[in-house]
Amino acid sequence: MGDVLLQKSYTVDFLTKKKKVNEGQMPQYYVGGNHEAIIAPEIFQTVQQEILKRGEKYHSSVHIFSSKIKCGCCGGWFGSKVWQCNQKFKMNCTTPHLTDEQIKNAFLSAVNRLLSGKNNVIQDAKELLPQLLNTAELERKQSELHSELQVITEMVQQCISENAHIPIDQTEYKKRYDTLAEKYDKVKNQLDAITEQISRKKLQHTEIQKFISAFQKTPDVLTEFDADTWYALVDFATVYATEDIRFTFKNGQEI
Repeated sequence: MGDVLLQKSYTVDFLTKKKKVNEGQMPQYYVGGNHEAIIAPEIFQTVQQEILKRGEKYHSSVHIFSSKIKCGCCGGWFGSKVWQCNQKFKMNCTTPHLTDEQIKNAFLSAVNRLLSGKNNVIQDAKELLPQLLNTAELERKQSELHSELQVITEMVQQCISENAHIPIDQTEYKKRYDTLAEKYDKVKNQLDAITEQISRKKLQHTEIQKFISAFQKTPDVLTEFDADTWYALVDFATVYATEDIRFTFKNGQEI
């Protein structure tokens, strides 16, 4: 997305100019907007958020319920054709196993309760959208931190270049370099945190837009389990007991 990672290698011997691949011996510096992007930053960040989201849980697309059923006891994910917590025996979970039919029936019960207030649910979801798009302050701070990071990166490059070309007291050089490196890490961490916040808001916005579109098309009463409706509306379900299965829908509502 047009960014570059600096100091992938470093000079081992300033006299011979011998270089070595940086495998953690020296800090590396990330510069945003260094060259023309191949992928739009917002698309790249959205994909990264989806990777992050999938990384937080075991992800599988083998079955419609894969990566969708969570254990209310330990937080692990249900797996197998007989749906039970993957950590059941390791964590001594007390949650029951479920059949496809039990999950489908529980979903129908939950989604029909949600559909009973269909207009209000849609209205509430629509009211969330402007809040999620309101990232102006975050983007202003992101821009400030980005500029600050570029200045620090240039100072680091200058510091390294001076040390490579003119005699400098190495104790003084290390002190100056470490101060800049510490400042860089601090600003980079702040920038990463804000960038993640913006990406999460945009991802949520997209998810809720999809939810609204799918929910509007859903019949006022759902009489049969429908896989497309399941995928479009449900984020995940948490199982506490056979009669206590809580569905978290993509608008954030739990039933």
